Amino acid sequence: MISHRSLAWVRPILCCLLLLVVCLDAVAMWARMSESELLERSDLVVSGTLIGHSPVRTAGEDMVLAVIRIDTVYKGAAGQLVAFLVLPAADRPLSSSDLHYRVGQSGLWFLRQRSAAERGLFLADHPQRFTPSASASAQIESLQKRLPK
Repeated sequence: MISHRSLAWVRPILCCLLLLVVCLDAVAMWARMSESELLERSDLVVSGTLIGHSPVRTAGEDMVLAVIRIDTVYKGAAGQLVAFLVLPAADRPLSSSDLHYRVGQSGLWFLRQRSAAERGLFLADHPQRFTPSASASAQIESLQKRLPK
């Protein structure tokens, strides 16, 4: 007869296998962009802070709109005070490619317009589209050299 103690190793092994299978689906890959590609593919480049977000429903679509308070505009409409960042709706299924931003994050944002029909709504849908303030100074210097005065 097999004792309970001799099967004690089975449960941890099964848990590890389950975690391995679940984690395999949680891998996202993004192609790295050069600084010039990132700049070229961004409609609005700003330094600022994400100050809040709220769920909204527009045109039958649930989404979360985050507000970025802009400190400096490097590319885009000068004098712009805020940018609206579209985030995935909280109640939709999670994707391994979803990026999550939180209130209080500040840094350099390389935003792309969501669509031509939705002017004023932006995406930061690639890991390079946000650089935290602590590591953004070198990137800002490089950016200022690339942009026309």
